Parts: sequence; C-alpha cells; structure tokens
Amino acid sequence: FDRYIEELEKNDNRILCCQTRWLSKNNGVVEEGNKADTRGAFLRFDDVVLMPGIHWDNYEHNGYLSGDKIPAVLGASYGASKRFWNRIKGLQGLIHYGCEEAYMSIKAYLFGGCCSFISDASIGHIYRESAPYQVYYEDTVYNNFWIMQTLLPTSLRCYATSKCMWHYPELSKKLMERMAENNEQIQELRSYYLEHQKRDFSYILDINNQFIPEE
Repeated sequence: FDRYIEELEKNDNRILCCQTRWLSKNNGVVEEGNKADTRGAFLRFDDVVLMPGIHWDNYEHNGYLSGDKIPAVLGASYGASKRFWNRIKGLQGLIHYGCEEAYMSIKAYLFGGCCSFISDASIGHIYRESAPYQVYYEDTVYNNFWIMQTLLPTSLRCYATSKCMWHYPELSKKLMERMAENNEQIQELRSYYLEHQKRDFSYILDINNQFIPEE
C-alpha cells in the first residue's frame, strides 16, 4: 500500500485503484485465474435498464484518458484520502451491496477530482462463484435508484426512472416508495452535491461514452 500513499501524497483529490489479480479458492487452495488484464472500468448510461451500468475496461476499447486517469474504479482495491472521502460523502445512502464503484467514481469527477489507475501495483482478490449470504435483488437495485435520485440531472433522472418503470414496474414502484420515505436525506444530499460540484454531469457522460466499444 506504499504506492497508494505515495500517489495520494502527490494528489489526494482522487480515488485510486490498481490491477486486480483474479483469484479463486477451491477446496481451501487459492489459485490465480487467467482473466485478461483490466484498467479500471467505465460507466454506461445509454442502453442499460439500470443506470449506471459498470463494465471492466479490458484494453480493447478505443477510449483513453490522459495520464493515469480512468472513468471509474473497479476491482475491490480502492484508495482515497480521508479528506476527499469525507468531502464527497463516501457511500452515504447506499445499502447492502451494489453500485459503490459507480457512486464514488461519479462523485470524484463531479467534485473536480478524478479516478486514477496505478499500473505498477496489483492486489489479489478472490472472486466467489456465489455469495455465502442471502442477496436481496431489491436492495441491490435500490442503490441504482439512489444514484439516480441524488446525482443524475433532472432529464436523465426522469429518463432512467421511466425506463425502469417500463421494464420492472412492480419493483420500481416499491423502490420509488422507499425513495419517498428517504426524501429528506435525498434532497439534502442532492443539494450538497450540486453546491459543491465543480463539473457539469455532461463531463461524466463524455469521459465514459468514449469507452463504449463500436458495434
């Protein structure tokens, strides 16, 4: 973790991640997989039902950001300064599991910072075939709705919500009711994000859309 500290001492207005070593555990033995190298991730807001969608950047896309910047972090090896983490309010509002990387990455850029990739470091991560605990899909999708309500601009938020309502009417109805129950916190966070953001949301769309592979 010395490389993380070294990089954050240079500039702590960002979130870091590095190369992930894909590990699996079989009968108590940890083995390294042969999955291709990745360089963080990018987000999709176009043809996904649940915004934002997140995808590994596997070096096959045409998009490229200057320096060590990447559109989004991914790989369970994140680093940030306490100052910047508190400034963007971390993962406040999310529950259970899902969308953490998208949430922190979008806010890092909106607040004038960025996401950076450390190319000369790697951290092993064991990826399970299935979770050893009960996963409730509604709680996972809840986090998508939370991001829609707190970060997306009005037009995109309405589009994303209506798309979910069309594809998952019953689930979306339940989640909108849960959003209404937390409306006060949503409004507080939305106001805070708008007050402190240094970039327009169009910047988020621009840096991510260039990574969408051509059909």
